[in-house]
Amino acid sequence: MFALLPILTRAWKPAMLAAIVAGALIYLSVLVHERNAARSEVRRDSAQIVDLQSSNQQFQAAVGQCNAQVTRLRSAAGALAREQQARENSFNQRANAIVAASATQAAILQTAKIAPDCENAIRWGRAEGPELGRW
Repeated sequence: MFALLPILTRAWKPAMLAAIVAGALIYLSVLVHERNAARSEVRRDSAQIVDLQSSNQQFQAAVGQCNAQVTRLRSAAGALAREQQARENSFNQRANAIVAASATQAAILQTAKIAPDCENAIRWGRAEGPELGRW
């Protein structure tokens, strides 16, 4: 081992230079590998961004269609509610008219002079028949 010492003392500069060059080559290969991996990742990410942008545009179009449909449904629901309210008001007016007419007829019957015996009550009913039939 001590025999190598004179050789090492004379060749340390070339050995050191070879070690520096080897280290630089290793560092360069690592940098090239990292650069290539980064470029590959950028290409993948760029393709994914394009896909996501396209998907986002499709989703935005779908949301626009859904919003338009919701607007149409709200409009239709509002029209139906107004129509139903108009029908309800019409039915209420007719019902009130029928109730008023019935109340008038009931008042007429309450004030009518009907004899307490059956024979006179039948005569009164025959005389009032057309009027009673209009109810």
